[in-house]
Amino acid sequence: GLPQTDSTGAPRPPSKPTAMVDAGTAVAVEAAASGAAPAAESEQDLDKGAAAGFRSKFPRWVLDWRTWITIAVIGLIVGLGGWQFARGEQLRQENLRRGVQSLAESYAAELRRQVQTSTSATWALGAVQQAFGDNFTSPKFAIVAETLIETYKGINNLQLAPDGIVRDIHPLTKADRAVIGLSLLVDPLRRPDALEAINGYPKRRATIAGPLALIQGPKGIVVRHPIFTASADEYLVLPPYTDPVSNVTYSIDCSTQSKRRENCYFPGPDDEQGRSTYFWGFSQMVATVEALLEPIDLSRLTNGTHSVAGIDRFVYQMRDANPHRSLENNSGIFAASEGISRTDRMAEAAEALIVLEEFGLSWVLAVQPEGGWPQVSSEFVVQLVLIALFTIVGGMGMGVVIIGNVRGAYLRKAAIAQIEAEKALEGRAQAAAMQARSRLIRTVMHDLRSPLMSVTNIAKALFGQDGDVPLRSMRPMVQALRTCATLMEAIVSDMLDFERIEAGRLNLVFAPFVPADLVHGALATFSTIAAGKDVRLEVPELAGTLAERAILGDARRLQQCVNNGVSNAI
Repeated sequence: GLPQTDSTGAPRPPSKPTAMVDAGTAVAVEAAASGAAPAAESEQDLDKGAAAGFRSKFPRWVLDWRTWITIAVIGLIVGLGGWQFARGEQLRQENLRRGVQSLAESYAAELRRQVQTSTSATWALGAVQQAFGDNFTSPKFAIVAETLIETYKGINNLQLAPDGIVRDIHPLTKADRAVIGLSLLVDPLRRPDALEAINGYPKRRATIAGPLALIQGPKGIVVRHPIFTASADEYLVLPPYTDPVSNVTYSIDCSTQSKRRENCYFPGPDDEQGRSTYFWGFSQMVATVEALLEPIDLSRLTNGTHSVAGIDRFVYQMRDANPHRSLENNSGIFAASEGISRTDRMAEAAEALIVLEEFGLSWVLAVQPEGGWPQVSSEFVVQLVLIALFTIVGGMGMGVVIIGNVRGAYLRKAAIAQIEAEKALEGRAQAAAMQARSRLIRTVMHDLRSPLMSVTNIAKALFGQDGDVPLRSMRPMVQALRTCATLMEAIVSDMLDFERIEAGRLNLVFAPFVPADLVHGALATFSTIAAGKDVRLEVPELAGTLAERAILGDARRLQQCVNNGVSNAI
């Protein structure tokens, strides 16, 4: 149709359709309507867009600083708690090692005292021998030996060995009979230890050989106390000795003066009267490892007697720092608790030294918890469970509350923003409806003006006619009034349809009509108006389709378009 005009008669651009659009679409439509070309995005804009896209993948409360501060505080609490418990566990482990070390030291002290006590029996036996001399017979020896064994403990038997040859043993067992007659200074296996005992006197009142493999079978120690008397011969008489096991006979050459001086001459320190003393023989003590350790009762380590940092079961191992040649193959180990290796050392055990320099003794007592050192204590496990519960119940609860508050705040903000957005959209929709209503009213008023003016002019014309004017001459005017009335009725009906006005819709009614009727209708409506403005309306002769054939369309709407065009032209 032809362009519409406003109330002043000026051409008015066609109204734009309204629609519910979001902000982004509105901006795009506005940019398209204004003809503005989109600006090229810079690299910074792209980076910002990528960051915004990344943030859009997460809820805003997740990226809030308060959420991360809460998580950091919870992590710090858990970390500090874990460090504190780990440090406490480290201190407990150190206390455990110190406690086990102290326990080993206490047993080492007991062992030192026991060895000193047991070896004292040889000094006492030597003193009795020096006092009685040749009157110290075997029956008397047995009585004294029995008394000393009961007094000093940890002793298997006591021995006398005049000239280094074992003569008396008490108590004498079947296994000990093989030792009677053993010549300590002739047997090549015993002579080095015997000479060490003789040459070490008086700096060493006794020497300890072993632990070693005893002739009687088990492992044990031999304590030798050399006896020097003024009544002893200057030179020893050392007869040949035959080993009962190998049946090999050994001898010491004392046939010449030089050989006697070299092999059979053992002077001692002067006695209290200033007399020269010479080697008489040995007083000896033999103690198996079991007998020596029996007074100490190392089983207390294994049976739960002691408790250190919650641990009450321990294992032990004893070894000689300078092992006898008979124990060299098993690292000098001569005693161990049940289940502990007697060939390999315990690598991580707490070790205590048992050193008696006066006897040339250097042993090591190793102690450790049964099953090895615990990686973590039972208390640490309990505390770990507690800190886990604290973290879950306390820290996580606090975090849930704080994060929940932050999330709730964002949700409330989002809800408020949504409500405000909905209100804004509703306001825009109402404004658009009002604008559409205003445009329609202006359009209707404009469309009504032309037929109203025509009716007014026709009425004036009819009013000015004489009363004798024939009805035939007024027929065109009445027809024009009818056309204008019909048009105004349709316009008023459109205005009363508020639902279509607010929706911005326009219903078209299609029906057959002859196009020439549109021209004649416009001519009937505006002929009087044109005449009032000295404008002549001419309609050329219509032929063909315009005059004869009917077409399908909304005649009323098309009539409005034709009328608007004619009205604007006039």
